[in-house]
Amino acid sequence: VAAPTAELVSSLNALDAASSLVGLVSEEIAGIIGDVGASKAADILSLFAADKAAEVLVALNESKAVSIIEDMDDVNAAGMFEEVNTDKAVTLLSQTTDAKTAGVLSNLSVVKATEIFDKLDISKATNTLELITDSQAGLILGELAADKSSGFLETISTNKASSVLGEIPVAKAGAIMDLIKTTVLSTLVSKIPEEKLVARMPEMTIQKMQLIDPEVLFSAM
Repeated sequence: VAAPTAELVSSLNALDAASSLVGLVSEEIAGIIGDVGASKAADILSLFAADKAAEVLVALNESKAVSIIEDMDDVNAAGMFEEVNTDKAVTLLSQTTDAKTAGVLSNLSVVKATEIFDKLDISKATNTLELITDSQAGLILGELAADKSSGFLETISTNKASSVLGEIPVAKAGAIMDLIKTTVLSTLVSKIPEEKLVARMPEMTIQKMQLIDPEVLFSAM
Protein backbone atom coordinates (compact mmCIF):
# COMPACT_ATOMS: atom_id res chain seq x y z
CA VAL A 1 0.00 0.00 0.00
CA ALA A 2 1.44 3.39 -0.96
CA ALA A 3 2.11 5.78 1.93
CA PRO A 4 -0.62 8.41 2.24
CA THR A 5 0.16 11.92 1.03
CA ALA A 6 0.24 14.96 3.31
CA GLU A 7 -2.79 16.22 1.36
CA LEU A 8 -4.77 13.06 2.18
CA VAL A 9 -3.68 13.09 5.83
CA SER A 10 -4.71 16.76 6.11
CA SER A 11 -8.18 15.93 4.80
CA LEU A 12 -8.84 13.13 7.32
CA ASN A 13 -9.86 13.47 10.97
CA ALA A 14 -7.00 12.86 13.43
CA LEU A 15 -8.00 9.26 14.22
CA ASP A 16 -8.29 8.22 10.55
CA ALA A 17 -5.09 10.12 9.76
CA ALA A 18 -3.19 8.34 12.54
CA SER A 19 -4.59 4.98 11.35
CA SER A 20 -3.41 5.69 7.80
CA LEU A 21 0.15 6.17 9.11
CA VAL A 22 0.35 3.01 11.22
CA GLY A 23 3.01 0.63 9.97
CA LEU A 24 5.20 3.32 8.44
CA VAL A 25 8.65 3.97 9.90
CA SER A 26 9.00 7.13 11.97
CA GLU A 27 11.07 8.98 9.34
CA GLU A 28 8.35 8.36 6.74
CA ILE A 29 5.65 9.63 9.11
CA ALA A 30 7.77 12.72 9.84
CA GLY A 31 8.14 13.34 6.12
CA ILE A 32 4.37 13.31 5.71
CA ILE A 33 3.22 15.22 8.79
CA GLY A 34 6.00 17.74 8.24
CA ASP A 35 3.75 19.03 5.45
CA VAL A 36 0.54 18.91 7.51
CA GLY A 37 -0.62 21.89 9.60
CA ALA A 38 0.86 21.99 13.11
CA SER A 39 -2.48 21.69 14.88
CA LYS A 40 -3.54 18.59 12.89
CA ALA A 41 -0.05 17.12 13.27
CA ALA A 42 -0.24 17.65 17.06
CA ASP A 43 -3.61 15.87 17.19
CA ILE A 44 -2.22 12.95 15.18
CA LEU A 45 0.96 12.58 17.28
CA SER A 46 -1.14 12.67 20.46
CA LEU A 47 -2.84 9.47 19.30
CA PHE A 48 0.44 7.59 18.86
CA ALA A 49 2.15 5.68 21.67
CA ALA A 50 4.55 8.05 23.42
CA ASP A 51 7.70 6.28 22.22
CA LYS A 52 6.52 6.31 18.58
CA ALA A 53 5.47 9.97 18.83
CA ALA A 54 8.91 10.80 20.24
CA GLU A 55 10.64 9.07 17.32
CA VAL A 56 8.57 11.04 14.82
CA LEU A 57 9.15 14.31 16.70
CA VAL A 58 12.94 14.01 16.61
CA ALA A 59 12.83 13.12 12.89
CA LEU A 60 11.01 16.38 12.05
CA ASN A 61 12.90 19.58 11.32
CA GLU A 62 13.22 21.66 14.50
CA SER A 63 10.96 24.56 13.59
CA LYS A 64 8.13 22.18 12.64
CA ALA A 65 8.67 20.13 15.81
CA VAL A 66 8.50 23.29 17.93
CA SER A 67 5.27 24.48 16.30
CA ILE A 68 3.69 21.04 16.84
CA ILE A 69 4.70 21.05 20.53
CA GLU A 70 3.14 24.51 20.93
CA ASP A 71 -0.16 23.14 19.61
CA MET A 72 -0.09 19.98 21.72
CA ASP A 73 -1.76 19.51 25.09
CA ASP A 74 0.84 19.77 27.89
CA VAL A 75 0.14 16.29 29.28
CA ASN A 76 0.45 14.64 25.86
CA ALA A 77 3.59 16.61 25.07
CA ALA A 78 5.11 15.58 28.41
CA GLY A 79 4.34 11.90 27.73
CA MET A 80 6.22 12.22 24.47
CA PHE A 81 9.17 14.08 26.04
CA GLU A 82 9.66 11.31 28.61
CA GLU A 83 10.88 9.28 25.63
CA VAL A 84 13.02 11.98 23.97
CA ASN A 85 16.78 12.07 24.58
CA THR A 86 17.53 14.84 27.13
CA ASP A 87 19.82 16.90 24.88
CA LYS A 88 17.25 16.87 22.07
CA ALA A 89 14.51 17.77 24.55
CA VAL A 90 16.58 20.74 25.75
CA THR A 91 17.12 21.90 22.15
CA LEU A 92 13.38 21.82 21.40
CA LEU A 93 12.08 23.16 24.74
CA SER A 94 14.58 26.03 24.60
CA GLN A 95 12.67 27.23 21.52
CA THR A 96 9.09 26.86 22.79
CA THR A 97 7.35 29.67 24.69
CA ASP A 98 8.14 29.85 28.41
CA ALA A 99 4.55 28.85 29.17
CA LYS A 100 4.78 25.72 27.00
CA THR A 101 8.20 24.74 28.38
CA ALA A 102 6.79 25.14 31.90
CA GLY A 103 3.65 23.17 31.02
CA VAL A 104 5.71 20.27 29.72
CA LEU A 105 8.16 20.29 32.67
CA SER A 106 5.25 20.46 35.14
CA ASN A 107 3.86 17.20 33.75
CA LEU A 108 7.11 15.23 33.37
CA SER A 109 8.57 12.82 35.92
CA VAL A 110 10.75 14.76 38.38
CA VAL A 111 13.91 12.99 37.18
CA LYS A 112 13.35 13.86 33.51
CA ALA A 113 12.12 17.38 34.29
CA THR A 114 15.23 18.04 36.39
CA GLU A 115 17.60 16.72 33.70
CA ILE A 116 16.04 19.05 31.12
CA PHE A 117 15.68 22.06 33.44
CA ASP A 118 19.32 21.78 34.53
CA LYS A 119 20.51 22.12 30.90
CA LEU A 120 18.36 25.10 29.90
CA ASP A 121 20.25 28.38 29.69
CA ILE A 122 19.91 30.45 32.84
CA SER A 123 17.50 33.07 31.54
CA LYS A 124 15.18 30.47 29.92
CA ALA A 125 15.31 28.39 33.11
CA THR A 126 14.49 31.40 35.31
CA ASN A 127 11.55 32.49 33.14
CA THR A 128 10.27 28.91 32.96
CA LEU A 129 10.60 28.35 36.72
CA GLU A 130 8.28 31.30 37.32
CA LEU A 131 5.54 29.36 35.45
CA ILE A 132 6.11 25.74 36.55
CA THR A 133 3.62 24.48 39.16
CA ASP A 134 4.85 25.20 42.71
CA SER A 135 4.90 21.52 43.68
CA GLN A 136 6.94 20.42 40.64
CA ALA A 137 9.27 23.44 40.89
CA GLY A 138 9.97 22.55 44.54
CA LEU A 139 10.78 18.95 43.61
CA ILE A 140 13.08 20.04 40.76
CA LEU A 141 15.00 22.49 42.99
CA GLY A 142 15.26 19.74 45.61
CA GLU A 143 17.11 17.61 43.04
CA LEU A 144 19.54 20.29 41.85
CA ALA A 145 22.75 21.26 43.65
CA ALA A 146 21.86 23.52 46.60
CA ASP A 147 23.89 26.47 45.31
CA LYS A 148 22.06 26.34 41.99
CA SER A 149 18.65 26.19 43.66
CA SER A 150 19.44 29.05 46.02
CA GLY A 151 20.49 31.13 43.00
CA PHE A 152 17.15 30.56 41.29
CA LEU A 153 15.22 31.42 44.47
CA GLU A 154 17.13 34.70 44.69
CA THR A 155 16.32 35.54 41.06
CA ILE A 156 12.63 34.71 40.58
CA SER A 157 9.83 36.84 42.07
CA THR A 158 9.61 36.65 45.87
CA ASN A 159 6.00 35.43 45.76
CA LYS A 160 6.94 32.50 43.52
CA ALA A 161 10.15 31.83 45.44
CA SER A 162 8.33 31.62 48.78
CA SER A 163 5.70 29.28 47.30
CA VAL A 164 8.36 27.05 45.75
CA LEU A 165 10.54 27.05 48.88
CA GLY A 166 7.53 25.77 50.79
CA GLU A 167 7.36 22.82 48.36
CA ILE A 168 11.04 21.80 48.44
CA PRO A 169 11.30 18.49 50.34
CA VAL A 170 12.09 19.24 53.99
CA ALA A 171 15.34 17.25 53.98
CA LYS A 172 16.67 19.30 51.06
CA ALA A 173 15.38 22.72 52.11
CA GLY A 174 17.89 23.46 54.88
CA ALA A 175 20.98 23.32 52.68
CA ILE A 176 19.29 25.62 50.15
CA MET A 177 18.05 28.10 52.79
CA ASP A 178 21.57 28.29 54.24
CA LEU A 179 22.86 29.55 50.88
CA ILE A 180 20.14 32.14 50.14
CA LYS A 181 21.21 35.75 50.86
CA THR A 182 19.89 36.68 54.30
CA THR A 183 17.97 39.71 53.00
CA VAL A 184 16.15 37.52 50.46
CA LEU A 185 15.59 34.70 52.93
CA SER A 186 14.05 37.09 55.45
CA THR A 187 11.51 38.16 52.82
CA LEU A 188 10.76 34.56 51.82
CA VAL A 189 10.38 33.45 55.45
CA SER A 190 7.82 36.21 56.03
CA LYS A 191 5.71 34.86 53.14
CA ILE A 192 5.88 31.09 53.67
CA PRO A 193 2.79 29.49 55.29
CA GLU A 194 3.49 28.81 58.95
CA GLU A 195 3.26 25.00 58.87
CA LYS A 196 5.67 24.82 55.93
CA LEU A 197 8.12 27.16 57.65
CA VAL A 198 7.97 25.27 60.97
CA ALA A 199 8.79 22.01 59.15
CA ARG A 200 11.80 23.54 57.38
CA MET A 201 13.32 25.76 60.10
CA PRO A 202 15.07 22.92 61.99
CA GLU A 203 16.90 22.02 58.75
CA MET A 204 18.69 25.38 58.70
CA THR A 205 21.96 25.89 60.53
CA ILE A 206 21.79 27.85 63.79
CA GLN A 207 24.28 30.34 62.31
CA LYS A 208 21.93 31.13 59.41
CA MET A 209 18.88 31.29 61.63
CA GLN A 210 20.62 33.83 63.87
CA LEU A 211 21.13 36.13 60.87
CA ILE A 212 17.36 36.47 60.34
CA ASP A 213 15.70 39.23 62.35
CA PRO A 214 13.93 37.45 65.28
CA GLU A 215 10.85 39.63 64.70
CA VAL A 216 10.57 38.32 61.13
CA LEU A 217 10.88 34.74 62.35
CA PHE A 218 8.38 35.08 65.17
CA SER A 219 5.84 37.03 63.16
CA ALA A 220 6.05 34.33 60.47
CA MET A 221 5.38 31.70 63.10
